[in-house]
Amino acid sequence: MLAKAHPFLAKMWRLTLLAVAVWLIRQHAAPPDAAPLPLERVKDYFPSASAISSPDASGIQTLTDSSGLRLGFVLQTSPASDRIIGYSGPTNSLLALDPNGRVLGLRVLHSADTPEHLAEVVAHRPFFNQFKNIKLGELDPAFRPDTVTGATLTATAIAEGVLARLGGGGTSLRFPEPITLAEIKELLPDAASLKGTQVLNEKGKRIAHAIRTSPASDAVIGYKGPSDTLILLDADAGNILHIKLRKSYDTGAYVGYVTGDNYFLNSFAMPVEKLATLDFNEAKIEGVSGATETSYAVAEGLKRRAQTWLAEQKHPVSAIVEKVRWRWQDTGHVVVLVAAFVMAFSRLRGIAWVRHLHHALLVGYGGFFVGELLSQALFAGWASSGTPWRSAPGLLLLAVVALLAPVFTRRQLYCHHICPHGALQQLLARRLPWQFKPGPRTLKVLHLIPQVLLAFVLFAAMTGLAVNLNAIEPFDAYVWKVAGIAAIAIFIIGIIASLFLPLAYCHHGCPTGALFGFLRSSGASDRIGKRDLIAAALLALFWLHATMSAGTRPATAHHIEGKAMGSTWSVTLTKPLSGDPKDLISHRLEALEQTFSHYRPQSDLSRFNAHHDTTWMPVPPEMIEVISLAKKVHQQTQGALEPTLAPLVNLWGFGPDGRKNNPPSEAKMREALDHVGLDSIEVRHHPPAIRKIDPRITLNLSSLVEGYAAGEIDRLLTEIGSNDHLVNIGGEVKARGLSPEGRPWQIGIQHPGAPQPCSVVALQNEAAATSGTYRQRSVDHKASHIIDPRTGHPVTHRTESVTVIHNSPALADAFATALLVLGSKEGRPLAQKLGLNAIFLDRATR
Repeated sequence: MLAKAHPFLAKMWRLTLLAVAVWLIRQHAAPPDAAPLPLERVKDYFPSASAISSPDASGIQTLTDSSGLRLGFVLQTSPASDRIIGYSGPTNSLLALDPNGRVLGLRVLHSADTPEHLAEVVAHRPFFNQFKNIKLGELDPAFRPDTVTGATLTATAIAEGVLARLGGGGTSLRFPEPITLAEIKELLPDAASLKGTQVLNEKGKRIAHAIRTSPASDAVIGYKGPSDTLILLDADAGNILHIKLRKSYDTGAYVGYVTGDNYFLNSFAMPVEKLATLDFNEAKIEGVSGATETSYAVAEGLKRRAQTWLAEQKHPVSAIVEKVRWRWQDTGHVVVLVAAFVMAFSRLRGIAWVRHLHHALLVGYGGFFVGELLSQALFAGWASSGTPWRSAPGLLLLAVVALLAPVFTRRQLYCHHICPHGALQQLLARRLPWQFKPGPRTLKVLHLIPQVLLAFVLFAAMTGLAVNLNAIEPFDAYVWKVAGIAAIAIFIIGIIASLFLPLAYCHHGCPTGALFGFLRSSGASDRIGKRDLIAAALLALFWLHATMSAGTRPATAHHIEGKAMGSTWSVTLTKPLSGDPKDLISHRLEALEQTFSHYRPQSDLSRFNAHHDTTWMPVPPEMIEVISLAKKVHQQTQGALEPTLAPLVNLWGFGPDGRKNNPPSEAKMREALDHVGLDSIEVRHHPPAIRKIDPRITLNLSSLVEGYAAGEIDRLLTEIGSNDHLVNIGGEVKARGLSPEGRPWQIGIQHPGAPQPCSVVALQNEAAATSGTYRQRSVDHKASHIIDPRTGHPVTHRTESVTVIHNSPALADAFATALLVLGSKEGRPLAQKLGLNAIFLDRATR
């Protein structure tokens, strides 16, 4: 019966299944995480804070110290940012403000966007720094933030969320209470609802605009404090209808005089443009008798609000957040769509050179230049969070055509005439004489691969499985800056395979193509068949699993690990994070290694070491930060930490030159010591650059880099929503929050010569770094890798390891090295003087 159904019913059946899948994914999607922030989550911004308040009416939380002194404020961009979709989802960000309401810092709390794009934004500090010092409620309407190349949509969505929160709705720290319909009805009885600033009547017609003077008036002090005034404008927002004082910090009696003087308040019933430039003396507006300072403060607040209102109309923040923004990429997508229809429905597709030219343009422009390819990660993100119809309308139009064309045109329009990856495979098809022809059974198995992947995507999206869907497709490889290892590997393997099996990835690996193929109506597909019934059954099965398992998963630790910086790294999470944090971590560590590695000839550090003159050399901000920390520890330890010991490190066989069989001569050591000294390196913060005073000086920052990396990964995890985790980079550890057992994290300190850790320390929001003479040895395995800069020789004292516990992992790493150079005899008194928590292990104490 089903097999004989009309083709139209088959089309509607598949579209219905697609709609149901989207609806089920949306129903089971995790709600935006905008819960009140705990104190530990913001301690890095306010180290002396001892208490954090509950959110007020505007969602603002106040930080105070033990004496009750207000230190600052924190707020989240959610829910204002929930509707702002980046590449595949919204982002909730944290804003930390000083006591005056100016931005101290910004970080991502939780994001439903693609992990690779998010990692690119998080690693780009200038993006976050551009929001510093902006005052809440006083956002310059003309301010347009820079984005991040390679992750434009993600960065734009984060920026729009921040702008909406900083400038949206007159948010004020002094007057957090929003305007209510009740207070409007006192002045305008016909008011029935309030939508933004618009006042609507029962028929939904706009009859006025409601705004208030705060925060523009917050800095205008009357006799004792500022005041907030309600302003009702006419429906065209050009003229002032009514004014009412809402709240004031001024003396009660003076406020009473002002509110009781209707003549004074009614004197401001004028066009907004006139009020914005009003000279009170020329207009003969007199203050209220007995409350002159209070009334003049109210008048000045009204004038300032009129000025900001006009500026907002000229450069509205809502124009960024609410209105559709058409990008040049969207125009490009439309051109690609038109070209696709021409190629699909004209004879041009039969002309080889036209077809090849079209494919080459798709690869070059659509792939490597624009890089916005349709993928399962994209569709799953849109299904759970919404579509970016405001920020990327052309991309959305491309997706709509790609989904509907197979249904109504009976053609795979996207796969054959739009997809850059498909175009690249078509260009490579049958270019070699050796072609692989799989047998029927092999072909059947290969055809199943994309179907299984598509089912897996549906399962992951419906159940909230913590998996990076970008890692199952190669499309991120076209934007190499954000591409993960898995995407690049699939890209390379698929392209090589396509040389021997035409369109190998398209036919036997692409779940996105499988989705379009499922929707396609052609030949036998015009009837409801076995695949349609299987799809419906899988949908029902996944829905049942998601419903039954919701809220029943026990809290367990989640462990991920990898290799970087010539060592290993590991991260233990108390709870899973959305997406796959491993790719984010690997991406960040790779960037740090490209900056600090002294083994990679093209790293920033190696280029500086090869830079044999005294001119300024631009470097990443991270290098300025690490060198500045090194200078601080160098000074505090009387030169025991000396990152310019690279020549001596190489001489003793611990550098890029490899191990040595014999000690260096005294002459070579004296020559090397002549070019040692951190004072011979100068740093410049803006723009970041370093230069040598001694052209032959070289750097080796190994004594800080692993600790610094642990801090960076801790920051990254915090920015993507983790409150509790343990980071270990080559033995340098940073702990945040609590372990899965609800206790501080426990780490072991290895005693020299012992096979297992013999000491255990508890860490909570602290770092621990250990430096030991037993870890690396050269020159017939007798010389320690710790070089004493005072002698040029490896240390010979009895101290074999030093562990330092500190808030900063980089400083813990640096101090551990410096104290090991000094040994317990000199190091212990210095550690006590500096207030360091240091553990010395000597041979005599074992």
